[in-house]
Amino acid sequence: MLKENNQVKTFLLVAGGWLLFLLIDILKKNLLARDSELLLFYVLPGIVIWIALTFPIMFIFRKSRKLGIASRVGSLLVIGVVASIVKTVASWSIFYLGIESPGAYGDFLANIITFYYVESSIIAWILMIVLFVVELYGRYRDKSVEAAQLETKLSQAELQNLKMQLQPHFLFNAHNTVAMLIRTGRYDQAVTMISELSDMLRSSLTDDRPQFVALKEELEFMDKYLAIEQLRFEDTLQVKKEVADSLLNLAVPNLVLQPIIENAFKHGISKKMGTSTLRITANKSNGTLTLAVENSGPALTDVYPEGIGLRNTQERLKQLYGDKSSVILKNIEDGVAAEITIPAQIFNTTTDGNSNS
Repeated sequence: MLKENNQVKTFLLVAGGWLLFLLIDILKKNLLARDSELLLFYVLPGIVIWIALTFPIMFIFRKSRKLGIASRVGSLLVIGVVASIVKTVASWSIFYLGIESPGAYGDFLANIITFYYVESSIIAWILMIVLFVVELYGRYRDKSVEAAQLETKLSQAELQNLKMQLQPHFLFNAHNTVAMLIRTGRYDQAVTMISELSDMLRSSLTDDRPQFVALKEELEFMDKYLAIEQLRFEDTLQVKKEVADSLLNLAVPNLVLQPIIENAFKHGISKKMGTSTLRITANKSNGTLTLAVENSGPALTDVYPEGIGLRNTQERLKQLYGDKSSVILKNIEDGVAAEITIPAQIFNTTTDGNSNS
C-alpha cells in the first residue's frame, strides 16, 4: 500500500510539473489566440509524451548511479538526445495525422527543422538536472538523518557506559577498596580513589559531551578509570601507555576506549592470578589510526561471547566511518588484544564541538 501511494504521488508530481510547464509555454507563446492547431495537435500531445517519457528517464537515471561521474554524465547526455528524437518525431507525427498536411509522411518528417530536436534535447537535459537536484537533496536529507542517528547512538553509548560504570559489582568493588584503604590507615589513597571516582562519574554525567574528542582527552578520561582499578588491584596491576605526542591531537569517537578497557578487566585481568598488565598503544600508518588495548588473562576461545560493549562499539564505528573502521579481537602471548582502526583525522573543535576534519 505504501509503495502504491508513493507511485501515485510520483505520478501526480510529474504530471503537475509538466502541466505547469505547459501553462507557462502557452502563455509565453500566446498559443490560445495565435495558433490553435499547433496547440491542439502538437503542444498538448507533446506534454503527454513528455509525461510518458519521464518515467523511463527516471528509471535509467536511477540505474546510472552505479556509473562513474564522467560515464554517468556522458550516458545521460546521450539519453537526452534519444529522448528528444523520440518526443519530436512522435509529436510531429500526431500533428501530421491531426491536420491535412500536404506531402508524404516521410517527406514531412524530413522537413522537421533541427531547432525542434535541440529544443527537446535541452528540455530532456533540464529534466535530468532537476533529477540531479532531487538526488542531491535526498543525499543531504539522508546525511541529516544519519547525523541524527549518530547523535542518538552517542547518547545511547554514553548511557550504556554510565550504566556499566554504575553496575553493582563496580561500585561494590570500589566501595570495598576504599574501606580496605581506610582500615589499613591509607587515608590519602582512600581520598584519592574517592576523588577519581567522583571525577569520572561527573565527566560521564556531562550532557554536552561532543561526538569526537582529541585522543589526549580520551586517554585522560581513561586515566580516571585506571587510577581506581590500580588502587583496587594494588601492586598486581601494571598499566602501560605507548602513545606518541604527535598522535594526541587526532580525533577519536568519544568514550570509544571505555567498553574495550572494561572488557579487558572483566574477561581478562580479573581472572588472572598474580601480576597483570594492561597496555594501551596508538599507531598511525597509511592514513589510519590503530588503538590497541592488550591485557593479561585467559586466551579467547572459539565460543568467546561478544559482549554488548564490543557490539555497540562495532556498530557505532560502522555508522561513523562505514567500511573504513574495524574492531578486532585476537590472542597474544600472555592474553588478549583488542584493536580499533579508524581514519586518522586531526581533531578540530568547532562552535558546537561535534565535528572533526
